[in-house]
Amino acid sequence: MAFFDPCINEFYSIQMQSGQEFTLSHKFHYLWCVVVFLLAVLFLALSDDVVPEGFWKFLWHELGFAGIVAIVLIFTIEKFTREKHQRAADDLLDQINQDLFKTIYKRYIPNSVFNEVEKCVMKSAVFRESHQLDYTIDTFPEHTDELLRSSCFKCIAQTNYKLKNLLSDQPVKHQVTVVLERPINSAWDDLCTIEEVRINDQVLAFDQLTQATKRTDPHILFEHEIEIPSGSEVSIFTKSMLIKNKVDSEIWCSRLPSDGLTLTVSTPTKGLTVQANANHSEKLRQTLNNDVTQRWELKFGIFPFQSIIFFWKPKDANVA
Repeated sequence: MAFFDPCINEFYSIQMQSGQEFTLSHKFHYLWCVVVFLLAVLFLALSDDVVPEGFWKFLWHELGFAGIVAIVLIFTIEKFTREKHQRAADDLLDQINQDLFKTIYKRYIPNSVFNEVEKCVMKSAVFRESHQLDYTIDTFPEHTDELLRSSCFKCIAQTNYKLKNLLSDQPVKHQVTVVLERPINSAWDDLCTIEEVRINDQVLAFDQLTQATKRTDPHILFEHEIEIPSGSEVSIFTKSMLIKNKVDSEIWCSRLPSDGLTLTVSTPTKGLTVQANANHSEKLRQTLNNDVTQRWELKFGIFPFQSIIFFWKPKDANVA
């Protein structure tokens, strides 16, 4: 959408005219300095080789020497003045950053808040688009360990999204990250895994998955560095398996600014009550609800570390 504001147009016209006048004045200034310098050198040369001893020799020599000293002083003073003006301009720019928000929103934005928004959003080089999380909660097969089968569910989490490089002039490196909660019972720890990662439909080999995955005290952490070309995007798919209790919850947190999130929770056993909320200024909107599948959408911008929390419990009150 385009618009025209005569006031803004006039302001830019004045700026351009001032800039042209400033450039022309600088050109004349430097041209004058060159002329003075050349005359000073000429006077010194003539006083040494051409002009005979006497008053005129002394005068030409002093004029030449004074001209050289004047040029040195002019450039020295100009250097320090330029640095002083640059520092003043930087200080003014910092003040404008605060006053701009104060003027627009009629309130003062504390530095701590402004700095956090700037760090997490305005300086971010990567943006997430079309984020979808498909989460399946199911029972374990009959042959599984009885304690595991009776107390826990097998959960499959699949994410699909695009990472966009906001920089138009250079590629950016980014860590594709997945963080999973490890089961409390260490005997089931090996069942909790990153099963698949695809970068632009290219499946990471098993060795790459293994090398990029490490187990910390509370979590399983997957990190894989990719490069996103300037102004381009990369599609990401991940599939993970988690061990969760039969009455439990999951918090899915974004580490990047995003344009929203779609959550789909499937319960093939048909015996679960599932609810979801957003740790966000806006509420989730439920778009699908039946015995097997529920879907919620958050079609709003998401800041880093905002999240969706969903929780479940068996409909049968007798089931632990």
